[in-house]
Amino acid sequence: MKTKSMHDTQNYVIAIVFILLLVVLSSVAPQFRTTRNMLSMLRQTSFVGIMAVGATFVILSGGIDLSVGSMLALSGMICARLLRQFGVDAYTAVFLTLLAGALMGYLNGVLVNKLGIPPFIVTFSTMGIFRGLVFLMAFRELGYIQNVPLTDNVFLAIGGGRIGKVYNPIVFFVVVAILGILYLRNSKFGTYVYAVGSNEQSAAMSGVNVERVRTQVYVLSGICAALSGILWTSRLMTTTTEMGLGNELDVIAAIVVGGTSIMGGRGSVGKTVVGALFIGTLTNGLSMLGVPAFYQPLAKALLIVSAAYLDNYLLKRYTEQSRRHLIAVKSSRDETPVLTGERTTFDPSEIALDIQGISKRFGEIQVLKNVSLKIAKGEVHALVGENGAGKSTLIKIMTGVHQKNAGQILLHGKPVTIKNPHHAQSLGISAVFQELSLIPSLSVAKNILLGREPHSLPGIIHHAKLRQRAEAVLQELKFNLPLHELSERLSVGNKQEVEIAKAFSQDASIVILDEPTASLSAEEKIKLFDTIRKLSAKGVSILFISHILDEVLEISHTVTVLRNGEIVTTSPAEDLDKAAIVRYMVGRELAEQKIAPAEKGAPVLEVNGLTREGSFADISFSLCRGEILGLTGLVGSGRSELARAIFGLDAVDAGDIWLHQQPVQISSPAAAMKHGIAFLSEDRKNEGLVMIHSMMQNISMAHLGAVSTHGILHRAQELTLAREYVNMVDIRPPDPHLPVSGLSGGNQQKVVLSKWLCRNPQVLIVDEPTVGIDVGAKHEIYNILHGLAEQGVAILLISSDFAEILRMSQRILTMRHGRIVLRNDAARDQISQETLMKAAIGRGES
Repeated sequence: MKTKSMHDTQNYVIAIVFILLLVVLSSVAPQFRTTRNMLSMLRQTSFVGIMAVGATFVILSGGIDLSVGSMLALSGMICARLLRQFGVDAYTAVFLTLLAGALMGYLNGVLVNKLGIPPFIVTFSTMGIFRGLVFLMAFRELGYIQNVPLTDNVFLAIGGGRIGKVYNPIVFFVVVAILGILYLRNSKFGTYVYAVGSNEQSAAMSGVNVERVRTQVYVLSGICAALSGILWTSRLMTTTTEMGLGNELDVIAAIVVGGTSIMGGRGSVGKTVVGALFIGTLTNGLSMLGVPAFYQPLAKALLIVSAAYLDNYLLKRYTEQSRRHLIAVKSSRDETPVLTGERTTFDPSEIALDIQGISKRFGEIQVLKNVSLKIAKGEVHALVGENGAGKSTLIKIMTGVHQKNAGQILLHGKPVTIKNPHHAQSLGISAVFQELSLIPSLSVAKNILLGREPHSLPGIIHHAKLRQRAEAVLQELKFNLPLHELSERLSVGNKQEVEIAKAFSQDASIVILDEPTASLSAEEKIKLFDTIRKLSAKGVSILFISHILDEVLEISHTVTVLRNGEIVTTSPAEDLDKAAIVRYMVGRELAEQKIAPAEKGAPVLEVNGLTREGSFADISFSLCRGEILGLTGLVGSGRSELARAIFGLDAVDAGDIWLHQQPVQISSPAAAMKHGIAFLSEDRKNEGLVMIHSMMQNISMAHLGAVSTHGILHRAQELTLAREYVNMVDIRPPDPHLPVSGLSGGNQQKVVLSKWLCRNPQVLIVDEPTVGIDVGAKHEIYNILHGLAEQGVAILLISSDFAEILRMSQRILTMRHGRIVLRNDAARDQISQETLMKAAIGRGES
């Protein structure tokens, strides 16, 4: 299901239900379809619709506004007081009331953004505050609350007049809706709203002022609520304390029923307009059918739940289809050349970036100690070190994410204080971080130029220029990506390409690449290295961070090694080899890994003809007790999809799975776990760990039954269990109470391993277990896997690292385009990385 078809399906369902509602109401209540009733219904809908347009911006940004009804009432009361008591003319009263609405929205925005209070709490509170002010302003005399009658004809014509037969509020609603649609679609602000709602951190890293955007959406919501209050007051020729009461539910219903996600980042003003018409029609119809008013909120609430369920259902279906049809650019070459190329030359005396004595402390933990580093103009400078050595902290200081505690940074010889990521970009420093940070709901082109969109008018995006600039960047990089495709539809490798294109598009003089090849195929790596060499030749300085030492030695001029937050050495790349770099990184020699013993037991897991349309087809193999079976192939070959299917995460279309020579049905992870299967996903942070929880909570998560009685946890037993596995796999620091978010990648992977090991699995599926971790941690992970195999655990090792597969596996399967194309069951000494590569790219034997 393509993105557009998902949205179309949602639109079709809403349209069909809406039409059915109109048909039913027209049939059972003939007066419903009269022109007079239709116009009256549209007028009443307009008040909610205008508020909903403003609130849509709030929800798209990831917030919520429960105070819209109270802002409407308070705005109406302010306007009435200005006209009646202060004798202000109609136009001035309207302007001041809109300004009051903006200030109310600004208050919400400040409380949310400056004080960090959740939007639900803030707007729930201000809903009561604003409503209280309405009652306060309604007191004519102590103890009495009266309506304020209005007689200004100019003001009364605003909400009570007509253009032809059409009531003025309808005209205002149409105008507001059109402006909202155009502004959200074509303005930089609209793009930033989607960006903040989809991925706040990524938006900030792209130079978007998140606080400003999230404040502005509340101001916009306040203005729209104030406009509705003005129109309503004008139409009634008075104001009451009950105005807008309960409209919060109507506004949220209009937005959600229209198809905008309550979670933010997906939806549109056009959808909200349809939702408002739907809610207005339902309200009008129920009234005509004689349904008591106190039952109407129930109907609206049921409608909200149904719409939210539809949105969630379609999103799940879309995600499933996306997994089956990932966009992965395939090379047209038959053979992939090796990663070779001459280094460019540079002048070491022309220093672009000079880091002097940088230190950084988080609480009592010293992360960086007196770090000094120089990068010359046009130099490719590699920074390596174990996880936790301080690399990420150093580059975050360089990009303004963190502030240093000591030391200074000189850029082209001038001292600078890098205040934030946007400031870093303005200084010519660009970065591609290890954690992908694209905006899922934005296109490839908009992601590449996020925060730097060309405009035709102030604040209005020039889409043609945006596409041209994005296309020029991709052509320069030789990346073949669809500009219009949403980034959420891309494969991991293609997302990495977009991240790289985004960094290179900023015309930076210094580019930081943090593990840029982690998810790229061999062909994509060659393109990247070619681009790095071209940039180096043009005088761009590159800081290259990678755990793949072959790449480090191939592409870099200079290598700096960090260990425990300190610089160990800075040496020319030609003076180093892998063994020397490893010694500097870990401070010791690492023993050579040995292939697991060839002896294996009876089959534990057997897969016969397993097929999932669009992902893999006719997969058959067996996995024996005590065996490590390697499964390899390029990104997008179907390896990870196969693992997910065996673990019950994704349904299969054909084939069967046998455990211990008995057929089993695995329809969910719970079923897989019941049968003794464990799965380490390639995405440990999103699918393997709960990042805000402690090591103890993560380790015990899959085995809570063993540390609880009748659903009540025994914390002492949970702690004992966690300590046992923390010590067993040597997690550092060895404190089970520490949150896993603060651990290095290698230690996070050990926590995931521990989570499954405490269940004593019979089958262990590990998908890319060493991606993004250093050589020392890899060595430890390898030892753990060897030890498990010796204990009789059957291990399916999935990896795109051919050297790793050859080092660890007894037998090897190679996949291409969803099928097994090469089986290596014997003659292991005759298998090489070249053999596996040729099979993976289409030149192996099937």
